[in-house]
Amino acid sequence: MAPSPPRQEDAQSVPLCEGDTKVIYDVLPEPLCTGIFARIRAEVSWQRMSHQGGEVPRLVAVQGLVEADGSKPVYRHPADESPPLHPFTPAVDAVRAVVERALGHPLNHVLIQLYRAGTDYISEHSDKTLDIARGSFIANVSLGAERTMTLRTKRKPKDAGAADDGLKREVQRARLPHNSLFQMGLATNARWLHGIRQDKRAPRDKAPAELAYDGARISLTFRHIGTHLSADEGLIWGQGARAKTRDQARAVVNGLSDEAIAMLRAFGRENQDPAFVWEDHYGAGFDVLHITAAKRLFLSDSDGVVNLRLRALLADLGVAYARGSLSGGDEAGKHAVANRVAPAAPGTEGEKASSIHDDVPVKFVDNDDAKTVVRGQRDIMLYIYRTYGRRETVDQEGVVAERFQQGLTLLDVWRAASSSQAKGKGPKAEYIAKVTHLLAPWEACAAEAAFIAGPEPSLADFAFWPVLHDIFSSLFSSLPKDHSGQGHTDDKGGEGDNGVSKTLHLPHLAAYYARIQAREAIAHVLGL
Repeated sequence: MAPSPPRQEDAQSVPLCEGDTKVIYDVLPEPLCTGIFARIRAEVSWQRMSHQGGEVPRLVAVQGLVEADGSKPVYRHPADESPPLHPFTPAVDAVRAVVERALGHPLNHVLIQLYRAGTDYISEHSDKTLDIARGSFIANVSLGAERTMTLRTKRKPKDAGAADDGLKREVQRARLPHNSLFQMGLATNARWLHGIRQDKRAPRDKAPAELAYDGARISLTFRHIGTHLSADEGLIWGQGARAKTRDQARAVVNGLSDEAIAMLRAFGRENQDPAFVWEDHYGAGFDVLHITAAKRLFLSDSDGVVNLRLRALLADLGVAYARGSLSGGDEAGKHAVANRVAPAAPGTEGEKASSIHDDVPVKFVDNDDAKTVVRGQRDIMLYIYRTYGRRETVDQEGVVAERFQQGLTLLDVWRAASSSQAKGKGPKAEYIAKVTHLLAPWEACAAEAAFIAGPEPSLADFAFWPVLHDIFSSLFSSLPKDHSGQGHTDDKGGEGDNGVSKTLHLPHLAAYYARIQAREAIAHVLGL
């Protein structure tokens, strides 16, 4: 039996944020509060939920008020697919009745989440108000171990000449003990983000209330929803739909359609903009229910060549994806191909080059049934090419594999050479000679066929060409520069060799470079 936390000295907290938000303590009376954690944990059908191709770090369930004709409320938020809504179970419905009386308005929907331990969390966000009845409250009941809600003002757009002091973001924290109700008004939701961070403290550093219930917490977020689905989920109407009344109900739209993308953009805007105008972004309504997950590519924040490799490969194969960004915290991705030893270039079998530039944290999330996740540029490129790419003949496979590996390693060798030049080691003529020597074996490859490993583009081209692009861009200002991997360009390069033949004496590589650059997908990635 988990210990009962002591009663609060005050019935509720001071007003928080915009003044429409507070914590009400000991919200459930006896005998309802006795054993309520265990009752709800046992009677709820817990499920996993995915967002952007990955599982959210907690278990979830959705319940609601199902009408006699089977129609039910629908609350839409950024998730690949929402869990099915079930009728209120007895214990949850009893809690709902108490919260309704506290708020003074109906509640017809609840998202129930089980935080299994302190390491389960929810990132800071604003609730999406597309379907939430205007003028209502969002009510979160906490049962189990105490956690802390962190609230932070949204980042204001930076005006030219604005003082830094005016851009500081305010932070407030609210303790959420067992049997408490966090009542949040829509004004606070509009201007503040809220979330529950991971708690990685050792047990010895936590209070007894934070260790109760073996560290587990059940969160019940009740809402008054103004959008509805038919029993078969084929029709949608109400506040957040295009049809505002039942007799005008329209067919539900599923999948990653243009309408789904527009809805996701509106969700993103609400999450970021403290001056979000509901009517401008939500007023027309959306009929989207389930959003089939798009493939997602999480790019590096710092390595444009790696980004260009992945973006060019996907573009050339015609694989559509949504973009994300990793800022360096994905340790699993950092060492996917670290400590690799391989030839620096074709024809130099005796020369070994250790990987001095560890693979940056990049990630690809597929939308297959297994929701495959691949980390590290080498493994991502191999997965994409084997899954969506062309098939080489048996005699080509060995050449492609060898030159792919050598192309990956070339980036490390090139960066070592360019780093030495940046530090002023040697005159420019020696640097040009060094680059020419570095690329000489690749000049021989380019002389053999139209592409670096044969008559058709292969995986080897997408390992090698972005490095060649980086080399040429550093030497010849007329070439389009894409150091960020984000498609930024300077002046367009000409169709010819851009001085490569004259300066480096590499005519076949110059022609090869222009051939790849002229491919429609590559030109699009470069912004040409």
